Amino acid sequence: MNNDFYLENFSKNVDDFINSKFLLVESKLSKFLSNIAKNKLLYALIEVCLKDFNFEAEFKAATEGEELVLPSKAEKIVAFVFCLLVEADNKKLDFYKFLKLYFNSKDVEDSFRLFNEKVIIPFKNCVIVLCSEPEKEEEPEAPREPTFYEKFLPVAKQLISLSKMLPRCENCEPILIAMLDAAKQNNMKLFNALKTSLMYSTKNRKFIKQCREVFGN
Repeated sequence: MNNDFYLENFSKNVDDFINSKFLLVESKLSKFLSNIAKNKLLYALIEVCLKDFNFEAEFKAATEGEELVLPSKAEKIVAFVFCLLVEADNKKLDFYKFLKLYFNSKDVEDSFRLFNEKVIIPFKNCVIVLCSEPEKEEEPEAPREPTFYEKFLPVAKQLISLSKMLPRCENCEPILIAMLDAAKQNNMKLFNALKTSLMYSTKNRKFIKQCREVFGN
């Protein structure tokens, strides 16, 4: 099942709730929350939104004035409204008094209508927006430029192997090992000095020719 299926069910669930009468709000609220729990997409979203969410602190901030003010971020709106409905369903929040206090109007039905307009509809819109956002693809890391040591390592191995096969090259391997160490430390001054020493450490023309091809001199 794709996201559209779950979002369509959620929209029907919201419409059923907001089109009900306040007198039926108890049963409608329980049904509304039950349907949310059965909706895999929405349940997963709410789990994410509730992470590190402090309802008590957010409720205090939202009710500082005469009117309820929802949080500014979509994720917090989803978490806030969900927790608010759970509190009302568990009777920890007197929903009637809550409506009369923050959505006061000519009668309770009109207060309920205002609550739906200012709380449930924004909740619905935030859910749809958050569930419709495509997952951000991780950008591939830019290829790392190999270090000088990494570039020189295969060259050094090649020259060491060659020195072992050729006569009069017994002094070359220790110098090449020292050059590797200098390259690892990125000590170019020492590396270049050792490179010069390498060229004079043997009289084997084949080895010298190979060094010149590798080092370009």
